[in-house]
Amino acid sequence: MNYTIIRLTKLEELPKAFECGLIQLYQSVFSEPPYQEYFSDDEISEIFTSYISILGVVLLLAFLDNEVIGFCSAVRFVTKCFDDFELIDKKDTFSSTYLQKSFRLNPEHTWYLDELGVRQDQRGKGLAKHLVKTCLDTLVSTDKNATINILLNTAEENLVAQSLYQKLGFHFVEGEAVNVSQMRQDGNVQKDRRIFMLRIINKEGEIMTMAENKKNYTTEWQLATYLEVEWSDFLFGNTLSDSHEKLLNPRTDRIYPNFYRRIGELAQEWLQKNHSLPVKYLDVGGSTGRTLYEIYNSFPSLAELVLVEPSPKFCKWAQQILIDSEELGYFPIVGNCDKPSYGKAVNRPDPIRLKELYIYEAFAESVPRPANYFDLITCLNVADHHPNPKTLVQTLYDLLSPNGYLIFASPMDFNEIYTPDKERWVSNLNILFPNELWKSIGDNDVFYDFRPHCRKWIRFSSQVVAKQKR
Repeated sequence: MNYTIIRLTKLEELPKAFECGLIQLYQSVFSEPPYQEYFSDDEISEIFTSYISILGVVLLLAFLDNEVIGFCSAVRFVTKCFDDFELIDKKDTFSSTYLQKSFRLNPEHTWYLDELGVRQDQRGKGLAKHLVKTCLDTLVSTDKNATINILLNTAEENLVAQSLYQKLGFHFVEGEAVNVSQMRQDGNVQKDRRIFMLRIINKEGEIMTMAENKKNYTTEWQLATYLEVEWSDFLFGNTLSDSHEKLLNPRTDRIYPNFYRRIGELAQEWLQKNHSLPVKYLDVGGSTGRTLYEIYNSFPSLAELVLVEPSPKFCKWAQQILIDSEELGYFPIVGNCDKPSYGKAVNRPDPIRLKELYIYEAFAESVPRPANYFDLITCLNVADHHPNPKTLVQTLYDLLSPNGYLIFASPMDFNEIYTPDKERWVSNLNILFPNELWKSIGDNDVFYDFRPHCRKWIRFSSQVVAKQKR
């Protein structure tokens, strides 16, 4: 196929696109099921003129033999004219607050994939996929943010489009849908239900998606290992608190959450020396919530707690353990190397009775809070699972308030799966913290045990550093 994809950036380029059939193509695409919508020539002209007239828009057209055969557009969410684009019912506004509350996304890092259409005789040939991939590549090359969120909505009945977006790394946003009103071909105004899909692109190193992250941290086997590491004292009634002083048997012993308890003690010790009473706290890569639990119990001054964790399964358990008051019931237990077993929880911690406790399925780069917001951030054993630890630290720096504190830990067990560029591997966390930006408060080593299955016990030594933002 000898088509050409170009990006339109100037108003004077639009008349040629209209002459080459853009208006007719747009009308044709959206007059078909499941949409069956009607747009006048003037409405379509206004739509594409608005794209070119404002900053923060990527508009791509595919040409074949001097005819437009496809189009794709993406709108930066912070664009001033964003409300001009139809997203949800007119009685609502797709505002920054709505984006943060419903999708847990930072508006400054978010794009909306607004339009996609291909001429009927060109479908099934890979053009739609090529247009979206070109659009994503354009966003990566032009957006300065290290991480970009791409949100879209499509008709609930449009299974073909949903399949395409899934193949391109988008995943469904559960629980979010809207009804969109539009004039139909018969002249009546009707509503159709639109569902949302999301992709997150990490520009540093590799492109990562939430779907890819789920593959790494959504298995019952992974959940079993982390529940034991973090909550064995409650789930099993485990009292083995001195596990570092005895010879362990992976077949019979379980890991005790010494690591997290020690982090709480160190954080309290380091911040008390500086007479700090944090109020707003963030835990990045918070897993099932044990770090947040320990920090909360170490600092009575805290009034807002935020946990961000990419794995939806881990977020669900964090919600059950930290917030809900029901019995935990059955949960996966570390078993053989091929699968976990299941058992019933012996006990559970008391829920945290704090109104401002939020759990978000998100990366550090997508925390739904403004810059300079948090007094205290913890980020434990995440750096060696990140494409670029240096940019991760910069993201945390931006989120910290002036003179705020960061507790940062890692065993530095780097590998090429998570951090492909070996030049970014470090052997001392202090390398990541330039003195002109950070003041050192503490530095320690803490054992971090991990039991992948009942015949294997892994012991790491995590370096734990405390830094204050200058």
